[in-house]
Amino acid sequence: MPKSTPVPFNEGYLPVGDGHRQYFAEYEPAVVVLHGGPGSGCPMLGWFNLSRHRGVLFDQRGACRSVPKGMLAHNTTSSLVEDIKRLQAHLRIAQWLVVGEPWGTTLCILYEGRYSGSASGLVLRGIFLAI
Repeated sequence: MPKSTPVPFNEGYLPVGDGHRQYFAEYEPAVVVLHGGPGSGCPMLGWFNLSRHRGVLFDQRGACRSVPKGMLAHNTTSSLVEDIKRLQAHLRIAQWLVVGEPWGTTLCILYEGRYSGSASGLVLRGIFLAI
């Protein structure tokens, strides 16, 4: 029997500035996943226990379902870190577990350095340190 795909309880587009709109999806039950890159998108939720975590996935600027797709203008590492904080405020999440995979691990570290205390912890998977 095929495994059913979880359905987000909330999804949409968050204007993040400079012509970019970031796609996001929330899954109930806060863990945010920062995907690798460039150009990849939200990873699957298969490695989360959604009965214990409020899963938040999003596509970074220019990636996958965010628009405009592939746009590099105003798409900097600094912008991506600010977008994470903007999404956290938009979803009214005081603190969340931040999970990153390859490029996302760099964003995790930079995010925690800039917004110390916004994350309850960091999970770094397939570390890529471009800093």
